Amino acid sequence: MMQLDNILGIVVLYNCRLEDSKTLSSLRNACHTLQEPLDVIVYDNGTFNQSNQVDRDVQNIKLTYIHNPQNPGIATAYNKALRIAIEQSKDWLLLMDQDTEFNQEFITALQSGSWKREDVVCAVPRIISTHDGNQISPSEMKKGGVVRPISAKQNQVFSNNVTALNSGCLVSVALMRQLGGFNLEYPLDILDHWLFRQIANGKKKVFFLDAQILHGLSVTSFEEDVSVARYKSILQSERLFLRTSPVDYIIYKCRLIFRLTKQLRYRNKQYWLQTLNYLLKW
Repeated sequence: MMQLDNILGIVVLYNCRLEDSKTLSSLRNACHTLQEPLDVIVYDNGTFNQSNQVDRDVQNIKLTYIHNPQNPGIATAYNKALRIAIEQSKDWLLLMDQDTEFNQEFITALQSGSWKREDVVCAVPRIISTHDGNQISPSEMKKGGVVRPISAKQNQVFSNNVTALNSGCLVSVALMRQLGGFNLEYPLDILDHWLFRQIANGKKKVFFLDAQILHGLSVTSFEEDVSVARYKSILQSERLFLRTSPVDYIIYKCRLIFRLTKQLRYRNKQYWLQTLNYLLKW
């Protein structure tokens, strides 16, 4: 088993107490067998500074806490981690949200080193939704931004039309340096799709780890978990991502019509009004 000293983890929090983060609590348990601690940055976009509550060296995790109450999103947080990874001569970034449940299987898959191939710049696990038990990552990116889960074997390598959630994604520092960092035009949403588009455009490969983790995806209970402001951000990012292809953009417009008809049943009319606004834009 290889050591994980060439990996820097980054967990992004937003208005989440350290002790309430499923990611941090599960990661501590998953890493308890490591001989050397895993370096992890906690980038807190929340209102309150929690630096006094950080146990900086527990269960084989070495934490570095950064607080940014301006809440610039995840792209800024990832870029900060990228700069630190370069300074510390790390080769890989492990991206993590606050609501992912990691396990020993995931850590063992990283330690196996099976993903370390010359043409592989990213490794991802299978991710299951805690909401309904369905697979939500990795997926195939179809026309119009439609994503469908991939039925793939572990240790398989992908090239084109694959995408995955940020959380649990192991990405090459060399690749991100080549790309100039994470794209700030996608501060929060669609950043994962942008990343995998760059991987495909560069004819690089994605490795499917022999591991399965759980993740709480907010958009599965949309009206309860996604604010109108957040939804507007999602629409902005979707439009930016899909406008590069006329075919994709036309299909996306059709999807917006279908989405609007569903949102007419929502209690808050601002959701379908935002959808209508972007439907009328070219």
